Amino acid sequence: MPRRPTVPRHAPRLAPPEPGRDERPPPPPPQFCMKPWGPHGSNWFSCSAPKSEDVKAAEAKAKAEKASLGQLQTYADLHRERQVRQDDLLSRQRPKAVADVAAMLAAGVATERDAFLVSAFLPELSAGHLAVKTSQAWAFLHSKAASVASLLTEVRFRQAELVRTVDEAQKDLDEDVLGMAAAAAAAGNKGEASLRLAEALGAMERRTGAVRRLVRNLDDVLGEAARLQRDAADAGVTPEEELAGAAEEGGAAALRTSDLP
Repeated sequence: MPRRPTVPRHAPRLAPPEPGRDERPPPPPPQFCMKPWGPHGSNWFSCSAPKSEDVKAAEAKAKAEKASLGQLQTYADLHRERQVRQDDLLSRQRPKAVADVAAMLAAGVATERDAFLVSAFLPELSAGHLAVKTSQAWAFLHSKAASVASLLTEVRFRQAELVRTVDEAQKDLDEDVLGMAAAAAAAGNKGEASLRLAEALGAMERRTGAVRRLVRNLDDVLGEAARLQRDAADAGVTPEEELAGAAEEGGAAALRTSDLP
């Protein structure tokens, strides 16, 4: 049976390092030569030639373009989310609500006024989605314009209000109070059907007024931004000067897409 190896007596005993004593700064990142590799021969891996100004400028441009693409992706995701919700409203929720009201009309529970309220409520929600998408596109295109920098925060705030209201209205539709009213009417329980219908119509009427008000407020802010841009154009301020002014005032930092609602 082979003997177990033993540690020599003269071998030093290594104590565990004390916390913080052996911490060393991380090594600097490797510097790659950005010049043509042909003249290096076999020693290309050990070349430490600094980067030229052209290479530094190209890298800075690529970094800026990457940041711009990141902002575009953020706005594209927000736009896609609104589009999905709007499509769901028009393709699924709207036909069902119209069919439920038609069934209650046939059963003598709903009136023509009730049908009108439902038919007016659904386009208002679609208009809310459209207003949010329009304002998102506007915010992306004018995110660095100095003339409207003071209004971007308000635009984002109005967007958040409108998004929350429209989403809550669609959540009310998913609770299917109209469907329960139509089922009660079909079962001959007109009392329960009337109560359910009144509950659904009351919520729709409140949401309709809120969506109209928020869309109007958002339109007013965008109209004010358009007026400021016309004033800047009349004063002879070019887009390049606007961007320079935004950078000097720190506007670019204040318009990060991470602050979007």
